[in-house]
Amino acid sequence: MPKLPHWGQRRVVGVDLGATAIKAVALDPSHQPPRLTGFSLVPLPAAAIREGELTDPKALAPSLRKAVRQASPHTRQIALAIPAAAAISRHLRVPAGLTDRAMAGHVALALDELLHQPRHTLYTDFRVASDPATVNSEVDVLLVATRRKLIDQRLALLRAAGLHGTLVDIEDHALARLHRRLPQAPASQTIGLLDAGQQSLRFSVIADEEPVHRQSQAFDDVTDVEQWIIACRRAVAVYQGSHDARPLDGLHITGGRAHSSLCETLTDSLKLAVTMLDPLTRVTPSQHVDHTALNRASNRLSTATGLALHAGDPDAHWR
Repeated sequence: MPKLPHWGQRRVVGVDLGATAIKAVALDPSHQPPRLTGFSLVPLPAAAIREGELTDPKALAPSLRKAVRQASPHTRQIALAIPAAAAISRHLRVPAGLTDRAMAGHVALALDELLHQPRHTLYTDFRVASDPATVNSEVDVLLVATRRKLIDQRLALLRAAGLHGTLVDIEDHALARLHRRLPQAPASQTIGLLDAGQQSLRFSVIADEEPVHRQSQAFDDVTDVEQWIIACRRAVAVYQGSHDARPLDGLHITGGRAHSSLCETLTDSLKLAVTMLDPLTRVTPSQHVDHTALNRASNRLSTATGLALHAGDPDAHWR
């Protein structure tokens, strides 16, 4: 990913560009747990985003600026994400003990073989995915790449809105980061995450604290609840039918369509514990935040919260 400017402000804002709304969450990471200082949901202009691409960044800019100002009036540095389906992720093994420059050179040599796409058409970044202290001669490196157009569109959107980005993340990584902060989330678990949005369903599987599977699908009829239930069941079945699927230890659900009765229906149908993913579990809302409105909107704030948590991490990828 492009290297964006690092900064030291106390408040960070994660922004989720959804299908129907822009969702923003402002955190103060100097507190432990991080303090939620503001949030917002601003309707998205019609047809502003299609399959992850921004159709008109300039037309979207006023809505983005409004969402950020409502969440945190004095913060202009934010974190955005690209759709998980638009990112390529690969793991490779490299010798342990390399310097940063040597690591980058080693990854560059592997790019063409792993991605099978011209390097100039992609933005790429990487991070060490395994603890070097636990291995002898090699470490596991996670390489991610996406089309330059997707990143350039978001940078153009930031410029048009008068904002400055601190990082560009990937949606399922943002949700995985949020899940890792849950008190009952041991690293060894394999968990499915269903993000049931207003017009689309995203399903990812987290194993060893990393996304290992992803799906997405859009819908025309957004009023048919049964359609969402069938889609959730199908997504889980597709994963379970894959040759490298690990048994799921549980399933979390979030998004604007998530509700307790859907959890109960899926628990009975799948014979698997299905619970709501609460983005507020490991953050503390400030006293001045409208707690009633926050609780009502919390199902839609998971990705934005995960982005803000990432932006507040001094060791964050992908800047």
